[in-house]
Amino acid sequence: MTDDQLVERVKDGDVLAFEELVLRYQKPIYYFVLRILRHPLEAEDTVQKIFLLAYQNIKGFSLKDHLPAWQPCWSFWLNDETIVKHRLKGGVYAGYNNVKAALGANIVTGHTHVLAVQPLTGYQKTFYGVQTGTLAHPKGNQFIDYTEDAPVDWRSGFAMLTFHKGRLLMPELFQVHDENDHTIEFRGKVFGV
Repeated sequence: MTDDQLVERVKDGDVLAFEELVLRYQKPIYYFVLRILRHPLEAEDTVQKIFLLAYQNIKGFSLKDHLPAWQPCWSFWLNDETIVKHRLKGGVYAGYNNVKAALGANIVTGHTHVLAVQPLTGYQKTFYGVQTGTLAHPKGNQFIDYTEDAPVDWRSGFAMLTFHKGRLLMPELFQVHDENDHTIEFRGKVFGV
């Protein structure tokens, strides 16, 4: 039986279906939590709390369960010339490659976690490949398995898009300067937030 089928049975009150989900995921979740907490008893307690919350909120496994009108979206056009998309191209030159592949459009992506703007000017207009960075701490525990603990050239921050008469102006970047001091870098200065 698939996980989705088990979840549906749990929603109908089938306790054995929930036990099956626990059997499938208890060990992987425990080892993941143990890696973060580095204390076996705390990890066991945390896993128990996770499963208790999951059981109490089984309806919450999907965003659509809480927001019925939710429609998943991988890209969204802000206007006729600007698209926000999870990813198009990847790699070191993603900003340039994205705007080149967008064929006459600005493109804002976040997949690479890099914080950068790459203008590309043709005969008529300039378009921008914007990489929005990450709002999470780039070296946070949530990325350890994803990056296999390798160094990453990621930035915590975001891009501000400003339009004038429908045209995107050069995007401006906000970068986290010091998370503990609650400061950001913007236009060559450090600001408290």
